[in-house]
Amino acid sequence: MKRNDNLRGLIILFVVVFLIWLIFFILGLCLFQEKVNVGAFGDSFGILNTLFSGLALGGVIFTVYQQKKELELQREELQATREEMKKSTIAQQNSEMALSEQVKSMELTAKLNGLNTMLQVQIALMNKYKKSNPGFKQAQKEVEKIKTLVANLLYENQ
Repeated sequence: MKRNDNLRGLIILFVVVFLIWLIFFILGLCLFQEKVNVGAFGDSFGILNTLFSGLALGGVIFTVYQQKKELELQREELQATREEMKKSTIAQQNSEMALSEQVKSMELTAKLNGLNTMLQVQIALMNKYKKSNPGFKQAQKEVEKIKTLVANLLYENQ
C-alpha cells in the first residue's frame, strides 16, 4: 500500500512539474511575440532550470530518507530473525535432550525385557524340575542372579 502511495505521489509530482513547464512556455510565447525578445524568452527558462534543479535535489533527499527508513526496517527484521534463531536453537537442544532420554529409556526397556525372558525361562525350568531334582537348585541360583541384575539396572537408571 505504501509503495503505491509513493508511486502515486511521484506521478503527481511529474504531472505538476510538466504543467508548470507548459504554463511557463505558453506565458512566454504570449509575452515574447516579437523576434527581438526571443533571447529574453530563452533566458526566462533559467527560472525553470532552477526549479527543476531544486526538485531534483529534493528527490535525492527524499530517496536518502527512504533508504534510511528501509535500513532501519531491515535492522529490526534482522534482530527479530536472530531472536527466532536463538529460540529455535534452544528448542532443538531441548528436543535433543528429550530424544537422548528416550534412547536411554528404550535401552533400559530392552534390557528389562531380555532379563524378563531369561527369568521366564528359569521359572519354566524350575517348574519342570521339582525341588528334589539337582537342576532345581541351579535354576534357583539363576533366578537370583537375574533378580540381582534387574535390581542393579533399576538402581543405575534412577
